[in-house]
Amino acid sequence: HHGPTAYFLSALIELIGGRSFVHFRIIFAFLIFGFLLWSYLYIRKSFGRDRSFFYLIFIGIISLAGNFYWLHMLLADTLSAYFFAPVVTILLLVSFYKTRLSSKDLIVISILTALTCLCSLTFLYLAIIIYAYSFYLYLRTNNYRLFSKSIVRPLIIFALPYFLFLIYLVITGSLVEYFNQGWIFNQKYYIYNYPRVERSEERRV
Repeated sequence: HHGPTAYFLSALIELIGGRSFVHFRIIFAFLIFGFLLWSYLYIRKSFGRDRSFFYLIFIGIISLAGNFYWLHMLLADTLSAYFFAPVVTILLLVSFYKTRLSSKDLIVISILTALTCLCSLTFLYLAIIIYAYSFYLYLRTNNYRLFSKSIVRPLIIFALPYFLFLIYLVITGSLVEYFNQGWIFNQKYYIYNYPRVERSEERRV
């Protein structure tokens, strides 16, 4: 019922570390460390050291609290939290300091938000809010009009990751299976009936 992001990441780690559980944990920890370090450096470069210092503190807190909140485990929810952290931080800083949301920022937001949705479709509702607010900030901070050619760029940036994933599904012949597992299974068995199995209780009159 989860998306493919965690499985693709697991496959990549296994190619590097083999089937060792210990090696897997170590490589995954380094990947998370590298991602958090990259996200901090990117935010610091965009907004300055003083404005981004709180994000460094945030990284330290979640690193210390990771063992208590399962942040060291490769789970769809865990990956989504890591992906959403720099996205929300960028939007908050742009909004608070009234800076410009650049096309580069849009690309980062688009990729990380798409990876989150491909972790689990339950984050689709939050992703829609992220896309809408990012689109609004991009137009407002760059003084673009809503009904102009300037709206084409953010729309393409947001749609491109899903288009590439669609191509992958078509090439591998797994489009129908992804729809059945990612949408039908979740809707019929996992989300609306959790934790009750369908038809396990009779409808009360």
